[in-house]
Amino acid sequence: EGKKVTEQSEVDAMAKAIEDAVAALEYKNADYSKVEEAIAEAEALERDLYKDLTAVDAAVDAAVAAVVRGKDITEQAAVDAMATAIIDAIGNLIPKPENPFEDVLEEHFFYDPVLWALDMEITEGTSETTFEPFAECTRANVVTFLWRANGCPEPETVENPFVDIAEDAYYYKAILWAAEKGITDGTSETEFSPNKDC
Repeated sequence: EGKKVTEQSEVDAMAKAIEDAVAALEYKNADYSKVEEAIAEAEALERDLYKDLTAVDAAVDAAVAAVVRGKDITEQAAVDAMATAIIDAIGNLIPKPENPFEDVLEEHFFYDPVLWALDMEITEGTSETTFEPFAECTRANVVTFLWRANGCPEPETVENPFVDIAEDAYYYKAILWAAEKGITDGTSETEFSPNKDC
């Protein structure tokens, strides 16, 4: 202020110097520490604890590959989102269920179905450590599995048509429910034969 028109070139030079100084400023780099922690967590995963190793690799590798380096502090939210994507991928991994049974081995074709049914409370072992996968299933077992898989619905009927089904039997409600839904019949009009092998 107060400069004469002849000194306008000096004012223009000062403005240009300020403009150049502002242009030369560099933003501070974004903080990638959360990203590094997330990658370290992904790399430290005990991969054999998860159900599908290819899913582990694909999910974590995709999230890590999406990390873009060189962002500045104005893009910190995007950097933090990269870390969140890695943590989410880790969080979505499905751990292998714990197997309490000595006679259900990972190489058996029924390994996953048995552990699934155990987890869903459709079945249990014959002891705390055995399942006896090659034992015969009885009619009562099979109907009980179906009943549990359907959420253990209460039978609508209170009439028990079967003389060989005691009210205190673990399969009592299952058989009444299955019979009224037409899922199964008795072996006669008055007998179900719950212990007969299927």
